[in-house]
Order: sequence, then C-alpha cells, then structure tokens
Amino acid sequence: MNEKSGWCYKLVQEKDNSISFNEYYRFIGVNLRYRYDDNWKTTIWFEKAVPNGKAVYYRAERYRGILIFGEDSEASAADRKRIDAIFSNPWSDENQIYMIDPSQIPAETLDKDLFTDALNHVIPAAYSGKYANYPEYAMEVEAEYQDGYRFQVAFMIEQGDIAELWLDVLYRIGDGFRDYKQLSDLVDSGEVDAAQRGAFDLLQSVRKEVRDENSFIAAADSYKGKTVAGIDLSRLYIFLLAIEENRDEKYDKYSESPVWIREEVSREEYEAAWNNAHSEIRP
Repeated sequence: MNEKSGWCYKLVQEKDNSISFNEYYRFIGVNLRYRYDDNWKTTIWFEKAVPNGKAVYYRAERYRGILIFGEDSEASAADRKRIDAIFSNPWSDENQIYMIDPSQIPAETLDKDLFTDALNHVIPAAYSGKYANYPEYAMEVEAEYQDGYRFQVAFMIEQGDIAELWLDVLYRIGDGFRDYKQLSDLVDSGEVDAAQRGAFDLLQSVRKEVRDENSFIAAADSYKGKTVAGIDLSRLYIFLLAIEENRDEKYDKYSESPVWIREEVSREEYEAAWNNAHSEIRP
C-alpha cells in the first residue's frame, strides 16, 4: 500500500481447471485511505413510479464512496483498459507474468512501484483463510458523527487473510457529506498537536497488530479503554469487533453522496444499462 496516496494493488491468479495449464490474472486496485475524488462520479440508473402507474427512468450521477482503479477518473479508466488488455487472454506459460515490464506500460495514473510489487506477489485464487467469506476489500465508516468525529476503517483481504488495513478519524467541519478532515491528512500537513499525533501513532500500531495477528481485534486491550486527544477509542473497538464478527451492516459501506439527475431515459436505455459491467446500478 502507498500510505500517502492510499492506493493498494493486487493481482489474483485464476485457473481454468478444464485445461492442463490455463491461467488468468485479475488486477484489483482500490484506495483504502480516501472515499471520494473530485474527478469521478459513477453513473447510476433508476426508475421512479408516477401517479398514472407508469415508470419514469433516469440517468444520474453520484460519488461512489470507494475509489477503484479504473473507475475513479477518466484517465485511470483508460489506463485500466491498457492493463486489462495485458491479462485479458489465458496464458499458457506461468513464466510470462515475470516478463512484464511495468515501466513500458503507457499508464499515467498507475503507481508503477505498487504494480511491480503486485507482479512479484501474485495471489493464488484460494480462499481458505479466516476471512474467506469476507469481501476482497471494503471501506466503512461509523454511520453518524459523535462529538464531532467518526472512525473510518478500510481493509483488503487476500486468500482469506487480512492483507492491508487503514484506520482514520474524520473530523466534521460542515454539513456536507464531504465536509470533513482526516486525521492522517492533518498529521501529514503538521496541523496536529502532540495528543493528536499520539492518537495517530496508536492507530498505526493497532493497524500493524491487526495485520500481523490476522485479527481485526488484535491488541484490543492496548486501546479499547482509552480516550486520546478527545477520541474515544472504545468506539473503534466496537467497530472492529463488528467487522470481526461479520455483523457490520450498520456501518455505512456506501456513498453518502447526493444523486444528481442528468436526464430522463427510455426504458430500453435503462434495461441496457444493467448489462454494463462497469457501472454501478441501484434501483
């Protein structure tokens, strides 16, 4: 993970067992630090009933709430096509993967160092670990601000184990869905006092223990009864415990963005949109 940008990549090996050797590679890039980006809104379609019993269909936009490489900006969408082209066909020789030179890929938004790491650590598509039934990645936040802040937790799972985790505190600075400042950003810019710096360092320590011990509630006794810089860390423990026990439905996993209606569309356009694999569609 690039801790400054928040991006985390992985390359998953898939196999077609009907052929003696036939491998596919699936590239995943997700941002574990930031939820929103000014450059990209996702398109959604929805229908709305009207009094005469008919339905009206709309194309709209909203911020997605999690940044996925290839979907967070037009530039990365173009780069994603270039990368997918490399892995789009099954490979007959497992050594081909090591012949890729990231520096030769004309992708302006790709973190070449992270991509090189992903190439060197291909993940077999085996899901036997403790968290095998968890999503490959998630970005979650407390549903409400309390005392002017809330926690944000993001993670990536590999082979059923915790591969990466980012913990942050969001300070509310206004009424809009994006009106907050992240503790990690305040630390980077030097806008924190000693107590806040101590809170950030403690979050980083917890983060390391969670990864090392492969448990969302690792090192819980080191923080769950503490309040540091006005941050009640018992709330973080309750949050991580809910993830550990796979009962984290109340933590908002989706965008809190408003929806901007762009145009009314035909029923045919609406139904065709469901076949677009690169669009987020919710009725």
